[in-house]
Amino acid sequence: YVGDFSVAITPTTPVAPPGGSADFTALVTPINSFFEPVTMTCSGLPTAASCGTFSGSTDNPQTPAFPDTFSVTVGDLPVGTYPFTITGTSGPVSHSINTQFQVGDFDGSFSPSTLTINVGSYGQLSVTLQSIGGLTGYVDLNCPNAPSGIVCYSPNVQIGRAHV
Repeated sequence: YVGDFSVAITPTTPVAPPGGSADFTALVTPINSFFEPVTMTCSGLPTAASCGTFSGSTDNPQTPAFPDTFSVTVGDLPVGTYPFTITGTSGPVSHSINTQFQVGDFDGSFSPSTLTINVGSYGQLSVTLQSIGGLTGYVDLNCPNAPSGIVCYSPNVQIGRAHV
């Protein structure tokens, strides 16, 4: 083997909801004309989490660096930060980097807490979603227990913003 390589991970701490996934990119950088395949693996994940398949772009290295994308399925983990290790191996050369993902969630409040709707009319609630553990994004709301004949408009609500 001639040369060497380094491994970096981005983003530093992605946030995923329980049961979701955290997406990463492992960036393998050749050093001194290194052009060998690199096999990437995950270790040290919590039992409920699993490392998906790496994208495989490390089989054809390029200069100055080549990415290898992968996801960690977080399973049913509680809100928190979970460290693990990524290792790149090519023949006898191996490099590891410690990284982490965060599991976040959300909580919501509705105003008013009880809504009375007259026949032939409509009602409106104000919905506010708060982030727990750094989760961002949108949540699809639904009304699974609405009485027969009630049509529920369920917006896509952004965490951290009020929606009427």
